[in-house]
Amino acid sequence: MPDLEAQLRAAAGEVPDLDVVPRLVAGAARRRRRRRRTFVVAGLLAVAGAGAAASVLVDDGPPHQVDVVEEGREDGAVFAEDTGVVLLFDDGYDGATALDLDMGNVGRRRIEGQTAGDEGPPFRSGDALVVGYGPPHLAPFDGGPSIPLRDAWVFVPGPDTGDVWAVMGEPEPGGTAAAYTVGRFSAAGELLGQWQTPGGFPMAAVPGGLALERTTAVDLWEAETGSVVATLEDGRALTASSSQLAWCERDCTRLLLRSHATGETVTTDELGGAPYSAVFSPDGSRLAVRFSGGGDVEQLALVDTSDGTVTPVATSPLEPYGPIAWSPDGAQLFFAGRSQGGESLALGRYDVAGDTVEERVLPLTGTLGMLALGPDEAASFLPNAAALGAPDACPPPDVQPSGRPAGVCGFRLAATETDDEPVYRGDGMVLESATDGPVLCSAVFQSRPPQCDGVPLDAWSWDARRRRGVGARHDLGGVLVHGDVGRHGAVDHGDTRPTRRARARPRTDATL
Repeated sequence: MPDLEAQLRAAAGEVPDLDVVPRLVAGAARRRRRRRRTFVVAGLLAVAGAGAAASVLVDDGPPHQVDVVEEGREDGAVFAEDTGVVLLFDDGYDGATALDLDMGNVGRRRIEGQTAGDEGPPFRSGDALVVGYGPPHLAPFDGGPSIPLRDAWVFVPGPDTGDVWAVMGEPEPGGTAAAYTVGRFSAAGELLGQWQTPGGFPMAAVPGGLALERTTAVDLWEAETGSVVATLEDGRALTASSSQLAWCERDCTRLLLRSHATGETVTTDELGGAPYSAVFSPDGSRLAVRFSGGGDVEQLALVDTSDGTVTPVATSPLEPYGPIAWSPDGAQLFFAGRSQGGESLALGRYDVAGDTVEERVLPLTGTLGMLALGPDEAASFLPNAAALGAPDACPPPDVQPSGRPAGVCGFRLAATETDDEPVYRGDGMVLESATDGPVLCSAVFQSRPPQCDGVPLDAWSWDARRRRGVGARHDLGGVLVHGDVGRHGAVDHGDTRPTRRARARPRTDATL
């Protein structure tokens, strides 16, 4: 992916190169243990409910408590409540993966104009996705033919105003000091105008122009007059809504929200870490921010855009650089990991009104950027019920081209239910699978997954904050394996807790 594309897509959803040493929020992720109930996907990976409540402290303020929903549903829905949402994931190759959260259906569609390496968050303009580069394409939600933005090289992310800004032609070297030719396109792909910028990298579209990032400042440039109407201090432009620009000064310990209309700036509370991505809610009243939580994990917080108040959302440790997306009505916030090259997707849902979090692990691959759509908008990405097949009906998008046929392929995730937790023994963990009986797994180490009867787990994740590993084995019926570790990173050989065995009971009456 070209350097220009990487920088522009970073402006849309990721800022991984900030010169800030990540630090853990004071008192972060203090959790109390609970018995958990876990849903697993037979023959694939675990679908795990997060059975804990969490408190997060920012500076010396009071903790914010968020209850984590423990129980899943048995009617095929991913989450406990109906969401009215289909999540659309950029697969990083040549299409998109759609997940109907209320039906448990998955569809994958090839998209004309999608380009390998186009890994940024999906960008919406009116009733179309903007995908690819050299040139970008408008891909209508209704499945119609994609429209190329001719002579453009890469699009510039911004609020959904029904048009698209783009850098015209492959750029010459020059970095942030270069002047760029930019164009604005209509929803039909028509070039509405073309201008030369005074210098600075186009990081975000704002009403009437662009936010241009120079080495020493961020300039707000107006296309109609061709002039810079405001200059912000040395820093980075993160994202923009139709009413505000979110940016931060060089140290990036807090965000600044500048009104497009008045120029007034709201300064947020301390985040506690460097921001990696930020997304405004549809009405602009909130800003969701993923920021460094120390080490290789991130945390999630909501910012009240009227006064800058930061409210942490307590979740399990988030994988770095994962996407976040608001539901169309702004009542729900979804957050996920990145499953490119992996075998599972960590997915969470935050209910704003209920102040609750649900977390699941799904057997989906090729999921990078994420967009939340209504079911009607996403209909062309999902197969009809008669076309649903086995889980391997859609090949995973692991290569370019993905191998998917033209059009849509789809499947429904079959579910199994399991209770209890693994058994701990002096020489490791014992768990009982649905097919193999008791299976011995070696001690858990941070640097490598445990071996279960001499075979490593198919998926492995290390929780640095709680010093705990989570993994799964396909041939164990998808049973989830997890365990606390001792001071030196291994299961405590002196553990004398009572023996319990995980029991996986196949279910044939429900799908997920």
